[in-house]
Amino acid sequence: MYMNNPGQFIRTYGDMFVQGFTTGAAYYGVLQIHTTSTTAQSNMAAGLSAAIGPIGASLGISISDIIRHIIGNAETEIFCHVEGPLIPSPTSLDTALLT
Repeated sequence: MYMNNPGQFIRTYGDMFVQGFTTGAAYYGVLQIHTTSTTAQSNMAAGLSAAIGPIGASLGISISDIIRHIIGNAETEIFCHVEGPLIPSPTSLDTALLT
């Protein structure tokens, strides 16, 4: 096809190709949540336990949703270490939860 109609070939298949493929990566993340009261700490622990446990799984409660709810009243810090080909480090909680 390229020999007969290079323009059509490029429109159909593009003008780039994959030269190699690298697999393997590692992602380590720590989310620190700083609370101001023991009540907030207890509520956070209960919410995470519910999300992680079998009841949370059967109800469809996600850890991401619980964390987003908890951090509304808390200060957070995210620490990430990423190893692998061209994997960007998350810069916000939303991108960290999606990684």
